[in-house]
Amino acid sequence: MSTHHQALTLSSSRASKMTRLLQMALLCGGLLTAQELVLATNNSSDIDNDGYLQPASPLKPLPKQVKLNYQVFYGSLMAGSSQLNWQQQGNRYQLETIINPIIGPKLRYVSAGQIQANIGLVPDKFQAWRGDQERELARFYRLQKMLTYGEQGDKQLTLKPGAQDIFSLPFQLALKGKQLGNTPVQITTGKKVYEYPLQLSEESDYDTGDGKIRVTIFRAKGDGDINEYWLASDFANLPVRIRRISQDKQIDFKITRIEVNGESQWQLPTQSTKRNSE
Repeated sequence: MSTHHQALTLSSSRASKMTRLLQMALLCGGLLTAQELVLATNNSSDIDNDGYLQPASPLKPLPKQVKLNYQVFYGSLMAGSSQLNWQQQGNRYQLETIINPIIGPKLRYVSAGQIQANIGLVPDKFQAWRGDQERELARFYRLQKMLTYGEQGDKQLTLKPGAQDIFSLPFQLALKGKQLGNTPVQITTGKKVYEYPLQLSEESDYDTGDGKIRVTIFRAKGDGDINEYWLASDFANLPVRIRRISQDKQIDFKITRIEVNGESQWQLPTQSTKRNSE
């Protein structure tokens, strides 16, 4: 491709993005500020000819640093926001999840452990906080093959190979995915422990409202609950949607911003979303 043609393509791409953002601003009643428009146009992602969002350059699982922002829905209503902060240093990882409900105290969860080449994520500890108060705690004792958990960390079970906590699981799927097979995975929330068989459900599209993202959907079913992890194949298999469906409730995390190694890869233009939709 000639330099002139590349320049025309790039210019056309940016113009297309600006057109979409201006359309979004009009749909939002003209409430997008100039700063928000500049921030959105500085995203590294773009939309290909088929309408799929793409990063500026290929991303491999798992990057050294990741920040993911979500809107959180309880049923059909927006209940708050969330941020996942992933950091990898050598063979160690730390994953911090913060949930800011519209009503109630901030929730914070930290998963920390190792990354092993043939296994993937190997959690050592999972801790929860409600406001400033420490809550449930899980520890993974590999040598003793013991998992402790509960409000006081005083309950215990035999630790199964491949065990994960509730927030490390989607990142383990991002790294190993189909290699995990259908063997049930031991998962702890810190308060409870489950064993769910993981199923590669389907490859699909996730419509962000600002372009589509190619996703691979994994489902974990057990005890009447369904957990879904929507992993973006073009964005390092990062989770762009996480759903937990039970008999009496549905909690839905929907991506609004992807940042990898300090660079914004995509951000949903500001809009007044109050209700959830499929």
